[in-house]
Amino acid sequence: MPAIASSAPAIADATRRRATRRTPPTLVGVTVGLVAACAGGAGAPDVGRQVIAPASAEAVEAAFLDRASDPSTTFRVRSIVRIEVAGLTADSTIVITSDLHVRGEDATGTMTVTGSDGSSTSAQLVEVDGQAWTRFDGGDWDGPTPIGSTAVGQPNPLVSLTADDVAYTGPTSQLAPGLHRLDASASEPPALAQLTGEIAGASLTAFDRDILVRTDGTPVAARTSLTLYGEVERGGALEPVTVTVTISTRFSDWGAPVEIAAPVS
Repeated sequence: MPAIASSAPAIADATRRRATRRTPPTLVGVTVGLVAACAGGAGAPDVGRQVIAPASAEAVEAAFLDRASDPSTTFRVRSIVRIEVAGLTADSTIVITSDLHVRGEDATGTMTVTGSDGSSTSAQLVEVDGQAWTRFDGGDWDGPTPIGSTAVGQPNPLVSLTADDVAYTGPTSQLAPGLHRLDASASEPPALAQLTGEIAGASLTAFDRDILVRTDGTPVAARTSLTLYGEVERGGALEPVTVTVTISTRFSDWGAPVEIAAPVS
């Protein structure tokens, strides 16, 4: 769920040029940052049947936090973010898909933003040593810029979670044996202020974030959903708007080698 940063000019401008004209530009500008913002969403992962020993809630939580905060950890994170905007003259939907390979706080991968009319923008992303590079549709690399100023922000959506943010809620059903569910809804989505910065009077009316982990603490999947209500300027007037976001995330390839290097200009 990782974290969101404010809308980087290069990404926001490119998205505005390519995304559907029916989507309010102010909302398009903030949506790209959702890729790593609230990460952590859960589908129904194919984990295979496992025989595991009973685990205490404390042991599962501790193992997960150790894994998530390990600065040397490597993994792959694939996310689908669906953003539905209702209440304006024309409702709109934006879908963001991303596929990142992460090593500690570095990452490399791709992201695609698709608007309501089916038009899309694709970008390659590299984040190394606190610096970020992006390029759209095979164009030139833009960067480096500080990670905190980019739309992707912190690529590891779990690294900011602490023991106060996570609560063990029990093993999953027989449909996914060997998995445990953690409720990570105790704290608000990361960098919520940046997400709501262009929505006047924005308020978070609903927020849920569940993470599925193995007994050894390895994250498998997560699911985040949130609803925001506020007003957006349109034609010189403020119109009420409701933004619903769902994020489905899959984690895999834990410990696999990951090569990440700054792009060569």
